[in-house]
This record gives sequence, C-alpha cells and structure tokens, in this order.
Amino acid sequence: MGALCLAACGETPPSDVIDAELFPTTVLLGEDALASLRASEADGTLRFRGTPAALAGVADGRVLVGGVSEQSPAGLLRYVLSVEQDAEGMVLRTTEAPIQLAFRKLHVSFARQVGGPEAPVTFTADPAGPADGIGRRRAALSETIKGHFWPALPFKEFVFNGDEDPKTPLDQVMVTGQLSGGLDYTFTLDVDWGNVFGLPEAVQECVKKVAKLKLSLDCSLMNLLPEAKVGMSVTLGAKGHLGLEGVAFLGYEREITIAKSKLPQVVLGPLVLFPEVEVVAQITGAASSQFKVGLDAEIATTAKVSYSNKSGGSLTPPSIEKSFSAPSVEAALGAKAKLRLGPRLTVTLYSVAGIYAGLYAAAELAADQTKTPCWQLDGGVEGEVGFLIRSPELSPLLGHVTLAKFGKSFGVAKATVAQGTCKTPPSSGPTPTGGAPDNVAFANPTFTPWAAAYPDTVDGFPYEWPGAQVEWAQLTPTVDGRFLLSGSDAKVLLKLAPDGEVVWARRYVADVPFWRDLLIPDLLPGRVVTAADGGLFVVAHPYAVLKLDAAGKLAWARRFDVLYRETWLRFTDAITDGAGGLYVLGTHGTDYVNPLDTVTGWLLRLDGNGKLLWSRQLRSAQGGEIPRRLVGLGDEVVVVGDQWISQGAKWRGHVARFGSDGTLRWGTELVVDDCAGGSEKGLNLTTALRSRDGDLILGGGVFHAGNQAIVLKVKPDGALAWSSTAASADSAELGPVLLDLVELPTSGYLAAGQYSGKATRQDLWLAGLDAVGKVAWARAYGGAQNATDALRTSDSYPALHLTKDGGAIVGAYSEALIGLDTLWAMKVPAKDGTLAFNASTSASVRELPLVPGKACLTASAWQPLLGSLDQPWIPLAVKVLPAQVKTARIAP
Repeated sequence: MGALCLAACGETPPSDVIDAELFPTTVLLGEDALASLRASEADGTLRFRGTPAALAGVADGRVLVGGVSEQSPAGLLRYVLSVEQDAEGMVLRTTEAPIQLAFRKLHVSFARQVGGPEAPVTFTADPAGPADGIGRRRAALSETIKGHFWPALPFKEFVFNGDEDPKTPLDQVMVTGQLSGGLDYTFTLDVDWGNVFGLPEAVQECVKKVAKLKLSLDCSLMNLLPEAKVGMSVTLGAKGHLGLEGVAFLGYEREITIAKSKLPQVVLGPLVLFPEVEVVAQITGAASSQFKVGLDAEIATTAKVSYSNKSGGSLTPPSIEKSFSAPSVEAALGAKAKLRLGPRLTVTLYSVAGIYAGLYAAAELAADQTKTPCWQLDGGVEGEVGFLIRSPELSPLLGHVTLAKFGKSFGVAKATVAQGTCKTPPSSGPTPTGGAPDNVAFANPTFTPWAAAYPDTVDGFPYEWPGAQVEWAQLTPTVDGRFLLSGSDAKVLLKLAPDGEVVWARRYVADVPFWRDLLIPDLLPGRVVTAADGGLFVVAHPYAVLKLDAAGKLAWARRFDVLYRETWLRFTDAITDGAGGLYVLGTHGTDYVNPLDTVTGWLLRLDGNGKLLWSRQLRSAQGGEIPRRLVGLGDEVVVVGDQWISQGAKWRGHVARFGSDGTLRWGTELVVDDCAGGSEKGLNLTTALRSRDGDLILGGGVFHAGNQAIVLKVKPDGALAWSSTAASADSAELGPVLLDLVELPTSGYLAAGQYSGKATRQDLWLAGLDAVGKVAWARAYGGAQNATDALRTSDSYPALHLTKDGGAIVGAYSEALIGLDTLWAMKVPAKDGTLAFNASTSASVRELPLVPGKACLTASAWQPLLGSLDQPWIPLAVKVLPAQVKTARIAP
C-alpha cells in the first residue's frame, strides 16, 4: 500500500507531518466499517453489524487500524486472533498489536501548546477525590486558561486521615496550595522496516504462537520487530504555593491528581494520539512528629527524551530556572516530609502507550532535635520523563504492545531555603504504637499497662489446637499512631487508640447471597497490611481482598469465586511485596466436607490496585498442604506451614523460599521426634519473622501426649541452625503452644501462645526467650468467667506487637474474661509482662513454670508439586457499616 498522507494533509496544522505505509496484511477501517461496530468488549472482542466490506475475507493474523468512533473512542490497533459470526454479524477476537505489525514505514511529527490564549484548557477535578468536609477541591478548577499560564488551581487534600474527622489534626497529613502553569511540546514517532514489503513469516508465526497457542516463548517478538523510535521535547513552566502539614507514625507515599484536562486529540491519517495534562502532587514522608511547611516557587525547564525498542531510552539534560521565596516552617522534635507539585503531560497512541514528561517544584523538610539547627527546608526542581504503557490485559501479547516502558527522573536544582529551631507543639498526638523500642525505653517503659475487651466482635470462638483449625488474631500499626485488631474469626475491624479505646469499628458486608459456613453476611477481616499510601489492604474470609483508606473507607474489593470453609479453605496470611502490592497466602480445595487430605497451598501476588500478577498452587504428594505464614526476604517471599501426612496421621513443618515471579528457590521439610529414636511427633508452625541478622525465626507447637512450644532458626538458604522447646512443668497439664513471636531490641524474643492447664481452662501466656529460644520468664493471663457455660473458660490465639515506649500489645480471643465471646487486647511491659487485672473481672495473672521440652528436629529437602491456579477473580460489592463497640476495661 502506498503512503497514506504526507505533511499537512486534511485539516491538520501545517506543522503536522505523517508519512505512513501499511503492510498488505493491515486492514484500514474507514467510517463505514467503524459505524457498523456495535460493541468493543473488554476482552478485545469486536462485534459488527453484518460484515463490513473492508473486512470481507479477513482472517486471523491480520492487523486492524481504525480511527475514533462511538464504540472505539481510543481508535483501533488490533491483531486478529479468530473470526466468528453471531446472529447480528461478524465477531472478531482481537488483542492489542505492536505498531510495527501495522506499518512498514511511519513518520509522525507534531507540535502543540498547552496554555495561553491560543490553547485554552478546561480542567476538571479528579472524580476519585474526597467528599465535602475532607478537603474538597474548589470550583476554580473548572476555569479556562486566559493567560500564558492557566489561572492558579487551589487545592486542599488529605494524604491520609485516620478517623475521617478534619477537626482532629493529630491523625492526618494534609497538602494544600495552588498552582498555575503552561507548556509546549513536540512529539515524533518513526518505524521503518527498510526494504521489507511483506510481514516476515517469522514474525507472523511468532505472534500466532504467543497470542493463540499460549505456548512458552521460543521466539522473541520484540527482537524480530524492527526499530521503533519515539521522542518528545517539552518546555514546561509552573508557579505556585506548596503547603504540607500533619503528623505521622509510619512511612507513607502517595500521588494525588489535583486536576486533569484531556487535550484535543491529534488525528494524523489513521493514527489517533491523546494528549492529557495533569496537575500532580506527590507526597512522601516518614514516621515523625508534628510539622507544617509552606513555600512559594516559580520554575521552568526544557527537556528532551527519546526511546527506541532496540537501543533503549535517553534523556537530554534539562535546563532549569527556579525561584523560591516566603518559606514558613513549624517542626516539633523530628520530622521528614517531602512535597512535589507540578504539571505532567502524557501523549498516548490509541490510548495504549505513549510518552510523558513532568516538572515539579519540591519542598523537603528534615527535622532532628539532636542537631543544630534543628530543621532545614530545601527547595528544589525535579522532573521525570519516559513512557507510560496503558494497554488493557487482553492476551499474552501484553508486554509487547507498541513500544516498551522506560522512565528517568531528574533533580538538577536544590538549595537550602531556610533553617531554624524546633518548637514544642501546642498539643500532643497519640503515642506511637508501631516499632521496636530502643534499649532505654525497653528497660524503663513509661506507660500504664492496660487490658480491655470488645464485646460482639467475633463470629465464633476458636477452640481447637492449630492442627485442627487455621486460626489467628492480628495487630497492625497504622500511619496515624493507632493500631488495628483483626483475626480469622473477627466480624468487625477495630481501630484502637494506644490506650485501648475504640477509635472506630467497621463491618464489611458483602453482596453475596449465600455464605456456606457463616451465619452472617459479613466478611471476616483476617489479615491487615499497611499500604504505602497510609491506607490498608484487608484480606478477608472468604477469599476476598479489600483496599481501605486510613479511616476504613472502601476503595475497592475483589474476591475469588471458589469453595471455602472457615476453618480450612481460606486465605491465611498476607504481607507487602515491597512494590506497593501484596503477597497473599492460603489454602485451596475442592472437597468442602473433608478437605484435609486434598487441600493444597495457594500463593499469589497482587499489585496495589488489586490486579492479579500470578497465582501458584503448592501440592503435597503425602496429604494436605496448610501454608500459614509469610516472611519477606527483599522482594522475595518465604512460605511457612504444615503438611498433613495421611499415612501415620502426622503433621510435618515446611519452609520454602519463592522468587518475586513465583519460582521456587528451595524448600525444607522439618520432622520432629522425641530425641531417642521414638515415634514421630506432630509439628505445626504458626509464626515466623526475619531477624536482624537476616535469618528466619519460626515458632509453633509440638503435639504428642502433651504440648510443647517450639522455636527454631532457619538460614536464608534453608539450613536448620538450631531449635528449642518448652513444656509444662506439671505433667498433668497439656502445656504450651507458641503462636506469635517478636524480636526484642536487646537480644532474644518475646513469645506468645496459649496454655492448656487443668480441667478446661486455657489461658494466654507470654515468655521472654534468650537468643537461642530458652525461656527466661513466663506468665499466663486469663479468666474463668462465662455466664452461659461454666466449662467455657478459654482465652486463645494471641498476637504480638511491640511499641516504641517499651510496651508489647497483645490481641486475642476470649470467652472467659467478661462472660462473652470477644476480641480483647492488653498492653504490658515487653521486658517482663507485668499486669494487674481489676476486681470486676475473674481474670488473673500467674507465673508460668516452663521447662525444656524433649523434641528433636530433622531437616531435609522438600519439593512441593507446583502449578498455576486459575480462579475467577471478580469485583465484590461491599457495604461499609459502622459497628457499635464499647470498650470493657479489665485493667487497670
């Protein structure tokens, strides 16, 4: 096919250039064909009315190119996988195509201005922005540019707000300010196959293998394709006021789109390009006390970026102009926070992939009460350029769409604007709950120990030992200085203040008509992971993942539509993957009634928006597979759990390391006996952590004619280093099971578990352990009160978390403290666990005599059977309802 159009064709501006030549295998869809398009579905299916003339005889392997229409608002650049018919006409199954498959030759160039009287722009607020009373963007966002810069856009947004109350500033970080700006840019795109006039057979065959047969790649599509080069030069300017204030207790990172404008699309022959400009605020910070920063800035830059799928990306060093003035700073004790604010331009081809450039004024505050001056405010100019791939997930061709991803940041201007003395804040926020104490705080805690119960917060009480149920409680520190109490049987997510008072309580009610083994429609919030933006990921039963903000408000929810059972078939743990997403662990099965012999492990990875990246099944040839805990090792992950050995009815432990792509690095099986060549004992591993020296510390229980708590160390390569067990000093009592561990700042560990004593009483216990797991002290905590059943006197499944003031917060279940099934929590000194319950409860604290146990471990290689696990991952409608939960004080 000849050239489609040369410079200044149609009604395009004289500066616009397109020189394009299609392959014979490319089908150009004109207005008639696009008008007959009745549906363009999310999976890439195109449905037409009848058979358009342009598509007569079309077959798989052809590439479609089309412009904008009602059903193709982003235009079409598609590879045909198959041709079908339905009652109304032709149906094409398609995927996104690399642009080099459509064009033998392509040269595109155009220049545009954004801002000023020749290029007016209307901004709109981000529809995902907050509601009234929580920093609503002002109406000025809809004003049209009238000068060289657009008028100032004022904004006021929460980075996070722990209780949704804007009048309580001690649990929030807020960004405020205004910004105006303008920019000019030139965009170029080139593809050239040289003297090749037909699509090479090797490329056709490669595409068919990847897209249609879904085979593992024995071809590299991008290596076979010719070079594609894209570039952009841009001149940006911005001026405005940057403001940031608040208090935080964990690190946080968030990007807020203040406003955006879809600029007029650029149509050059069959190509459709979509420019868009956004005003973006990027905020990062660390655990800090109160701060407030204000800075005026005026900045400008000129930068060039180019990219080739053969030689990669390059950036021409930008030139920078800057001016900072009128700083204002308030800092107390210590603070670290940074705000970047400015415009970002993106130009995409068919809304698939394109180039971006951004320019930001930056204000960075660092405060440290040990230094003089105490605080320093730096002003800077920073930018970013690169490629933004926005292709939907349509087929295995994803990743080969158009070009590739490249990005580079630059910060070429930075100066100290002001310095000063820290001052005491007018009011104090919560005592930080997250983080280990230093040695001084550990030895001399400064708080009053407390304990409290929270009635009507559990769906059922977890009675049985770990080998009979997969149960837990969990404590999670939050960015606003509080902590969350959740668990496998919790029907309410509780946010608690550092003194145990309820900040808020939320129910998450799912729109699913039938729960197999629940009598309530509530999701059970089992595991909570703090997100990088200060929000929360909640992994809930059954098989659901929710994203919440710091106040518990729902952002999104999804679930797997699979069989579940509350005690066995469920997700069991989740941790951050270090890249804004999650590793999630659980069990999967097809036998709901009797899953133990056939249950398999399930390890998967999600990104921060809930997209499923991969899903792996772990099977054991010997029986059921029950993975329980995850530990992060860099960007990799360690799975800790049990195997049910059907032959002999025994439990064995295992630990396995997986790469970030789900590949197995190594596996270790752990078998326990009585050290004298006797019969094998049962082993359940229930908790795990990574120590400061980089090793894995695991804990759990040994079961055979009594219980023993066990602690062991495994090296990062899977080798067993040491193990230690503890048993009851009274042979008439079943004894301890270890359920959670934390590392102490001095040396050794703090352990928590449940202790089965005489009759039916089951209490919590805490113990200080030395560096090799030997017991230094131990105490038991629990009640003997139940109004409806005198035999139900159990307190079970504790979780631990250290606090910076020398405390250890314990969360657990109780049916024996106040006569009701409840969640409960207590805070005690981490060094010795001392606590005195008040007289209104039957609870008591006692010294717990523990002695060394008799159990020996043997480690050997473990090779699980691995496979992919494809399950429906669907959106979930969830109602967020307030729960009325009172704090029942039981100490002091």
